[in-house]
Amino acid sequence: MKVWELESDHRSFSFNLTNFDEDMEQVDSLLEGVYVPEWSPLRMEVVRKGRKSDLPIFFPGLLVFSKKSVDILDNYINKYVQYLSIDNNDHVLVNITNIADCVNYDRSTSFKDRHGEFAGFDKLYFMEDKLEDQYIFKIKEHVKSNIYVTDKFRDLVLQSKLKGFCFIEIWDSEITEEMERAKQQKYEKRLLEIEKTKGTEYNWSDAIGKVETGKAMISGTWKIQQNEKGIIMLGQLLEDLSYLWIEPIYYPPILLDLKWQEAEVSDI
Repeated sequence: MKVWELESDHRSFSFNLTNFDEDMEQVDSLLEGVYVPEWSPLRMEVVRKGRKSDLPIFFPGLLVFSKKSVDILDNYINKYVQYLSIDNNDHVLVNITNIADCVNYDRSTSFKDRHGEFAGFDKLYFMEDKLEDQYIFKIKEHVKSNIYVTDKFRDLVLQSKLKGFCFIEIWDSEITEEMERAKQQKYEKRLLEIEKTKGTEYNWSDAIGKVETGKAMISGTWKIQQNEKGIIMLGQLLEDLSYLWIEPIYYPPILLDLKWQEAEVSDI
């Protein structure tokens, strides 16, 4: 069994709120993983064109489904979600109301912020017996951001050829500790290779300037470059040595103090 983090493909078109200041409070109410008893349809608009998608880009922690997605997935997930209307008849907003108690805290490793408070997981492990009937869920620690699905959900999407769904492998019940160590060694080796092949180093301002001319820049686990449409994308190196790409709404402050170097442009 595997658990995947669900995201929209970064090449999909993007929705945003038409009246951000007025409607953001209503959006915030959806980020607690609970049923919302009262709802006014959100006013939304396409803010970036992209590929046709059954899961267009919206806010982290929320999903927007096409009618096709609802038709195919509803019978399997309706008890885990709440469908909410928007002023676009071809799509609905999906509120994930299933907070699963399935994290294996004995094996999972976490990190803290500068105040000593929990900030996230370095590595997540799940309890397989708690996932047997699950399709889509959140966990209490990441209720405002991450959405997780099991193989059953992913298989439905792939078999139905829904577009725009991106699955990032988070956990595999068949991976042993020895296999985990081998994967970690490969990851650390790749980071060491990046460090050893350093060329001219650039500060953040100069690095972004080069990205705007079509270059790719790299620093440790981070990579930044334009995609095929000329949109600047931020990537983070995953354990399988691929990059997870997002179109950043803002740049994390940690990036501003890093030293960057030129790298090969990825095909995105």
